[in-house]
Amino acid sequence: MKPLPPLLRRPLGWALMATALGASGWVQAQTTPSGRTVLADVVALDQPIVYNRFGSHNPYAMMYALKRDVIDLDSGKTLDKMTDAEIASRSCRVALKPGKRPRPMVLRANLGDRVDVKFTNLLCATASGMGTNKPMTRVASMMFNGVQHLKGDPSYNTFDPRITGISGIHPGQTITYKLMMEREGSHLIHDNGAPAGGESDGGSNSLGLFGALHVEPKNAKSYRSQVAAPVMAAAKAQAVAPALLNYEAVDRDGSLTGTVGLPLLNMHRDLGGNRVEVIYTDLNAIIQDFTPQYHGKYKAQAAAAAEGYYREFTVIFHDELKTVQAWARACATALASTTAPAASVQSWRPTAWALARPRTAWSAPSRSSS
Repeated sequence: MKPLPPLLRRPLGWALMATALGASGWVQAQTTPSGRTVLADVVALDQPIVYNRFGSHNPYAMMYALKRDVIDLDSGKTLDKMTDAEIASRSCRVALKPGKRPRPMVLRANLGDRVDVKFTNLLCATASGMGTNKPMTRVASMMFNGVQHLKGDPSYNTFDPRITGISGIHPGQTITYKLMMEREGSHLIHDNGAPAGGESDGGSNSLGLFGALHVEPKNAKSYRSQVAAPVMAAAKAQAVAPALLNYEAVDRDGSLTGTVGLPLLNMHRDLGGNRVEVIYTDLNAIIQDFTPQYHGKYKAQAAAAAEGYYREFTVIFHDELKTVQAWARACATALASTTAPAASVQSWRPTAWALARPRTAWSAPSRSSS
């Protein structure tokens, strides 16, 4: 019997990742740099996640988020209003700001851009009292699968495993990842600081430290597609007829975002000098104002039908889940006055649901147009 090809001898997860990265653009030709730099200021934090209206939750969860979406629990200020020195001492004293839902973080840039991700680890320094469901390792990193790091800069040593995200940094520490957007496509972001332990032995990844980096077509603009009613009203009010919406609407008085002049729909803020900052990390978006480029046998027909815009949806399959049922104690209290054995309380847990969940697998973020 002939041996399997090398890829087929790999674990299934690696095979899926290889397939996903191939689909996301590894076979495309490299592009000329655009000269634009996209900046993202990101932190990792401990953030309990509530799964449903019944109160089922994961008290051990972690996530990536922009500094502007995270508050200091003592002062109430968002981290973008604080200095780096102040932020370094805030490990375990931060949370998502009110109104910000826990979601995988999605960064967006265009083909040819350079992306600088300034990453700060604000996880709790210890996991005491957390049992075996929270990794004792508290270092964290960001790995960008299939993305090329900056080359040719002596100060950016890609032989250092911290630079490439292979190993993590300790709570309170900061590092900057410098990435080149050489191919269109979607790339998984995940932590490699604690790759094992806890539920399903998935480490911090199964607890929520993952996200996506989408490389959009050259010169594209990325806009939010789901906003609150006051934001939509402001975008309508700033529109000039016959337009119904002003996609470049801004927060004129700071009442909607906390920052005067911050874009309401555009996911990037212009900083001048061909630099932009990521200010929204929504899962879904509207991508438009680009010139489609097509290759292959039917490129003429595809170009003729091109419209220069699409809607983008991000889906990342996530399993295993560590779930605590909010009603477990309530059940125990209700049965305290009965003759039912205490062990029967645990039998009320929905084990059938757990058995019905799909098996653990990784899937690359998906992109769709409509």
